Amino acid sequence: MKTILLYPRKDLRYFGAKMKTIRQCRYNGENEDWKGWKMNLCYVKSKKFCKENRNIEYDTMILILNRLGIITSYICYGNPLTLKELTVHHVCDISYRMIQSKIAFYSDATEPYIYDTISWFVPAPNLIPIQMFPVKVFSAILWILFISTLVFFGITWYTIRSVHYKPSSMFVVQQIVKMLNIFLEQSASYRTRYLSEMILVLLSLYFVFLMNAVYKTRFFFLLTGIEFEEPITSFQDIIKRNMKTGIPWSEVPKNLRHNNDKIFRESIDCHTSKICLDRVANQRDLAILTLDRIGDQLHNSYVDVDGRPLIQRLDPPYISVHIVAFLPKGHPFLLKLNRYLRDLMNFGILPKIISKYESKFSEIEWKTSGPYKLKVEHLKAPNVLLLIGLSLSVLTFIWELLKARILRKEMRLSLDI
Repeated sequence: MKTILLYPRKDLRYFGAKMKTIRQCRYNGENEDWKGWKMNLCYVKSKKFCKENRNIEYDTMILILNRLGIITSYICYGNPLTLKELTVHHVCDISYRMIQSKIAFYSDATEPYIYDTISWFVPAPNLIPIQMFPVKVFSAILWILFISTLVFFGITWYTIRSVHYKPSSMFVVQQIVKMLNIFLEQSASYRTRYLSEMILVLLSLYFVFLMNAVYKTRFFFLLTGIEFEEPITSFQDIIKRNMKTGIPWSEVPKNLRHNNDKIFRESIDCHTSKICLDRVANQRDLAILTLDRIGDQLHNSYVDVDGRPLIQRLDPPYISVHIVAFLPKGHPFLLKLNRYLRDLMNFGILPKIISKYESKFSEIEWKTSGPYKLKVEHLKAPNVLLLIGLSLSVLTFIWELLKARILRKEMRLSLDI
């Protein structure tokens, strides 16, 4: 598998002069440089996740080994139980895990090269305040368009009617109120005298009927599709609500379980945090435990149309973790790798690498879904229909004016004769 790094090697161009030439013994006892040596980097997870192996732990270790002149090959095994056998028999030269992992009993660990914390990510409460439902169904632009359409309808009808005789000064308000009555499914009556009025009223009524149907459908969806719960502020709240829990590792370290072994034993596999965060934001029945770095980057994409988050992180963090690389016990490369990692940290280069990775990661546009308000683009059909109706009504009105003018002219001619 070809590895494409997200950061250029030129970021380390000043570091080469600071490193000493270190020679270590290989397995055959020869005293040689490690440049050009081949090592197998293992990634052991469920089979369905092997294709989605990119993460900062993997890419950072690839970069470190390449800078040391090591040629790496990627191996992904779908059964985590084989990791011990693979490491002991040197099928895999190096892998990475949290420092609390049981692999430490039969492998040697390097210096920690990534520090992070793990927290619970839970649904944010009250996505849309229930008392604001009647207003929040439509966006502000759509409400303005709807009210403006009713006003324009009343003014247009007033203009058509005023050509023939002067209507009441409250005519426009009366027609707007009638349309609102129909939108609210109340009775209203219209008396049309001309064809242009009939066309205007007919298509405007159809527009209001469509808006009413869309409004009711969306209103009931929001009312029945969202639960309104109190804020979740602690792990005890997760237990009280009997929420499902998701863990990003197939094997949870024992010191994470504490006294809640049942919660972790019945948890679902959430290694792909994006999929699990989708469920937290939309189905809202799941709380996931994941690295803050991953969770914070992803959860910033889960917001409603007003920019309010759909997911929240519980503070304080659940636990702090150190990511380390593991090699078979007695591996001669361990000393050089440890020294290199320490130098990377001391010179501030490794944090720079991680920062570049995170900035690149944050540029990814995650496809999210969740409660949203209807916008103009969601109602193209009724809007187009309304424009057609207004156009036909105006054209018919112009035709009626021309016809009336021709009739008056003919009447004058007949009187002159």
